[in-house]
Amino acid sequence: MRAILLILCCLAGLAALDLKPLAGPEAPTYAVRRESILKQWLALTVGSYEKNGVKGAWDADLLRLLDHAARMQAGSPSDLPAADADALAKRLTQPKACDDALAAWAAWSLTRDRRQRWSAGWQALKACDADAVARPDATRHPRLLEAMIAAELLEAYGREPKEADRPKALELAKRLADAIGAAIRRDECALFPPVLIGRVKEIDLNHQDFGEPVRISIDEAVEAAKPAPWIGSALKGTIRIANAWAWRGSGWANSVSKEGWAGFEKNLKEADALLTDSWQANPADPLAAAYACTLAGAGNSATPLETWMLRSMKACFDHSTAFDAAMNFLQPRWGGSYQQMLALGCDCVDTQRFDTAVPWRIIVAAESAIQDAAQMKGDADLRAALADARVAAAVDACLDGYLPAKPHQAKRYACIRAAIHWHGGREEQARKVLAAIPEADLDANVARNFRADLKAIKGPAAKPLPDF
Repeated sequence: MRAILLILCCLAGLAALDLKPLAGPEAPTYAVRRESILKQWLALTVGSYEKNGVKGAWDADLLRLLDHAARMQAGSPSDLPAADADALAKRLTQPKACDDALAAWAAWSLTRDRRQRWSAGWQALKACDADAVARPDATRHPRLLEAMIAAELLEAYGREPKEADRPKALELAKRLADAIGAAIRRDECALFPPVLIGRVKEIDLNHQDFGEPVRISIDEAVEAAKPAPWIGSALKGTIRIANAWAWRGSGWANSVSKEGWAGFEKNLKEADALLTDSWQANPADPLAAAYACTLAGAGNSATPLETWMLRSMKACFDHSTAFDAAMNFLQPRWGGSYQQMLALGCDCVDTQRFDTAVPWRIIVAAESAIQDAAQMKGDADLRAALADARVAAAVDACLDGYLPAKPHQAKRYACIRAAIHWHGGREEQARKVLAAIPEADLDANVARNFRADLKAIKGPAAKPLPDF
């Protein structure tokens, strides 16, 4: 009950956000930050191979593959088509095709099929083991790459692994703890530390027996390596968010033990203090503030959600993590409402920064509200929220703002516009939007994601005039 009241108090006081002062032309954006992220990933992969790789006839192919994998991790474009990268990865991981462990890591990182990814992960860890035996520790490839694999495989075991699987899960937790601790001690992300902090954020600890070894390892590594205070506090604070849920579990509140609640609250309280310390030490980086939005949204921060969000945006105007957290906690299930979700989207459109993804948040808010209403049977609340004149104007302004730079998206944007207007009770306006679009060009993905029968909205085709 206490947690619920904290959430309601936090969201009840969520003020309208005037984002325009943060939206000026000098505002730091993710496009600039992405360049630093890419440099770090290239150093972790291509740079590591060039310095310590096992060289052979595969050099050129592996370097191409590593460059592509690094760009995928950084969210940057690659000249190598995905199909060609997949073929290259498959060829380099054949027996005796390549003797360097980075080939197996790259193949795993690019694998999309869930079952194949599981197999590729174990193959990559086996390659890491062979690499560890074959060379001194100082010349091994970045342990962060190994930690990424171990974290994902551990997550697959779930919060309640079968008794027969428990030893393997504990082994993975220890491996994850060792690898991430080594990555911190070796300062593997010296070029751009937020890459390391971001990977720690991706760790999903599914049981306290798995979470505590990782938390302890990171604490000890930070103490030994003594990175800049903002980095150390961010690493320790971030892992405590994951560890809190490892203690609590994912079940209903009445299924959580007293010990579980104690561990949950202790970790979240410490996370809030550590992330606050990190932000105070370096307010120019958005991660501490962005991750603290998760704490504030759930009522576990001494600082309001909107304050953390504005801090994150000031550091990086269009960093998505803070927006995602805010939008999540504005859902009705957390004590928010569709009106609040859409109001945040309208505030984002008001920035007029169509060179970023910020105004698009009104579309994200509408889609999220539509999907949530379908699950929670909140159609009446949804219709009332989308009927608001400010929301309708913001949707139009958003799509009109992006269209000049993306004319190829005209039909898709029209379908989105029609779907949202239809949900808001503006049926005639929705019909007019689709009038010029042939039925064959109606976007099926938009119809599914926005839960709108575009063909029905468009109406029947006009009958040809009879011959006289």
